Amino acid sequence: MSGDILVVDDNPNNLAVLVGLLRSSGYQARVANSGRGAMGAIRARAPELVLLDINMPDLDGYEVCRALKADPGTRSIPILFISALDDPIDKVKAFAAGGVDYIQKPFQAEEVLARVESHLKIRRLQQQLEAHAARLEEALATLAEVAVTDPLTGLRNRRYLIERIDDDVALSLDPRANPGDLLFFMIDLDHFKAVNDRYGHAAGDMVLVEFARRLRRVFRASDHIVRWGGEEFLVVVRFESRARAEDLAERVRAALAHEQIDLPDGTQLTSTCSIGFASFPFAAGYPAALRWQDVLELADVALYAAKRAGRNCWMGLSAPAGGLSEEALGALRADPAEVALHGALQVSSSAEPERVREALAPRRA
Repeated sequence: MSGDILVVDDNPNNLAVLVGLLRSSGYQARVANSGRGAMGAIRARAPELVLLDINMPDLDGYEVCRALKADPGTRSIPILFISALDDPIDKVKAFAAGGVDYIQKPFQAEEVLARVESHLKIRRLQQQLEAHAARLEEALATLAEVAVTDPLTGLRNRRYLIERIDDDVALSLDPRANPGDLLFFMIDLDHFKAVNDRYGHAAGDMVLVEFARRLRRVFRASDHIVRWGGEEFLVVVRFESRARAEDLAERVRAALAHEQIDLPDGTQLTSTCSIGFASFPFAAGYPAALRWQDVLELADVALYAAKRAGRNCWMGLSAPAGGLSEEALGALRADPAEVALHGALQVSSSAEPERVREALAPRRA
């Protein structure tokens, strides 16, 4: 069995005997004749195992062992004490310092070799287990990442948002933190089915991937950019002023409408999107009046109103400047969509005003 072993002893005869014994058994043996020399040799190249005398003129074996165990880079090296000290308290001190074994001088060659081999096997098994644990941890981390990532676009998925949004909501509602609002943007690609029907699903996938890239260009890495399903995307802008919502919505719209998408065969596609948004907390003075799910539903209502208003536009819903009555808040909690469609909320949009009014008019049964 091979192995790199450092033998530390201030007695040249002991060094010669131990080194000869180890080398004749196939081990690579190095020597140090003092505690400080041992520390230097170990820092230069860490051995697999150390045979360490206790009584030395500068640093004794206990001090050397404690120093090695205190250092994350060397604490895993097994230390076998070899000493003429035979008082039980010396053995206790050796184990307390971090030693794994204690061989008393004069030693038997067979005993030294047996214990060296045993501790090298244990150490190598530990290393294998540590490597296996590291690989397992890496695999679990990869699986965890896959579980919250959309495989096509590389964006986050619904599961990712559900796992994290409650923490963001709690922080947003914390008056001591006052970090800013959560801006919910629902975004849908216009006439996406026509792209799949005309150019094929591979081309449709390319459009989704390219749109995801453009979303990353508009929003921050700290925002939640989610493929919500199919050609629908959700972006939660974290801790930002709601006054920025219109600007961000326009940047998303322009990022798609003003720049064509190139397919591998040279075909250039022109695509647009519709956007609806709302902010959390929704109503000033009533921070917890609506849940984030209600705000998300309002953003969704705004999205489909934007589509009815002609597509390639954005629409936002917010509480009116004068605030909302308790009755209106109760109605919002019961049915956000119904309230939005009856003109009780403030509307902003890039669409023509007449188209906005038509889009938000109550649907006839």
